[in-house]
Amino acid sequence: MSDQPTQRVHIRSVPTEVIEVLRARAKAQGTTLSGYLRDSLVRLADQPTTPGSR
Repeated sequence: MSDQPTQRVHIRSVPTEVIEVLRARAKAQGTTLSGYLRDSLVRLADQPTTPGSR
């Protein structure tokens, strides 16, 4: 997916505690919060959609 054009995504109202956990996970993997979230979203998008989900 890295060769494809990209777009920005803005997510509002994320609790501070959630950001702190995600930032720590990103640091543990040697990446930035943005990189960690981008990779997580790509993995999520690669999963098949389950029947009945929207």
